[in-house]
Amino acid sequence: MIKIEAKLKLKKHIWNNYANGSFDYSSCHICFSFEEKNKELEMFISILTKESSEEISPVLIEIFDFLYLACGTMPYIVYYKENDVEKDLSRFSCRFFPSKQFFHNEHLIDINNSTLNETTLESIKNTIRNKPFEIFWAFTALTSQAYEKIYAEHKITLLLQCFEGYIFNKETKYQLRTVSFKERITEIINVLFEYEEKYNTEILKTLTITKDDYLKVLTDTRHQFSHYISKNNSLSEGKDYIINFVLLHYIFRIYLLREVNVIPKEKNIEEFLKSVYDWINSLKDNNFKEYKSVAYSMNLIFQHFN
Repeated sequence: MIKIEAKLKLKKHIWNNYANGSFDYSSCHICFSFEEKNKELEMFISILTKESSEEISPVLIEIFDFLYLACGTMPYIVYYKENDVEKDLSRFSCRFFPSKQFFHNEHLIDINNSTLNETTLESIKNTIRNKPFEIFWAFTALTSQAYEKIYAEHKITLLLQCFEGYIFNKETKYQLRTVSFKERITEIINVLFEYEEKYNTEILKTLTITKDDYLKVLTDTRHQFSHYISKNNSLSEGKDYIINFVLLHYIFRIYLLREVNVIPKEKNIEEFLKSVYDWINSLKDNNFKEYKSVAYSMNLIFQHFN
């Protein structure tokens, strides 16, 4: 038997719960546990398997993929061992080493045996890693250290191409030449529209744009930076690219969690979207104080007492 051990580091989220668990999957026995360290969470994973791997265990990679969907970034890998021998993973830095600016992204689900189990990993393998897997690989790389210095307009273009690639490979009807880029990404962007209405976050209203125009703006942005086609309706300011990248990155994670039948935490989604609303308005007006999110409201309270 081969014993694989990994120690990971994640940001601890105040609205999420973490519980130790174990399960059997793909001829492996998997155990995971947590220890709280200030604002961070240490996760320990142990895998007993008969299969050897010259690189990272494929099962562990599937667990990392699950954690990416749950937390918004790859966990920081403290160590990775096989039979007590530590392996150097530096050559995988493009994907497995998170960008510092995305290390504090919002968590979407609790991590326990009800979410991290054989059913979820099987669904990730058969659904997400089958589209082809390079699409999800590219998506996760966007928040890695390798992409820290990439311009935001290029990153949002790559993100939108991940949208199209995933949908293109989802059903044959999306592969017809008559289907436009805008039509392909609509299924994913509809997740944003759905929560906009559900929680009245007013993000589109703050951006002074309609649903249809937003889809057109994203389409024109992709065409401009992917095909160098000059468009009048693409995103025009640096901060617009950053805001929309963070927002759409989050929405794609929700969409993919639904694809693998894991239900995101509604409270977390509402708080995140309201934080985006506050973020946009704070950039527009330094004196803006009509916050919707708990995070911005608490910061205002702390400022008042300091």
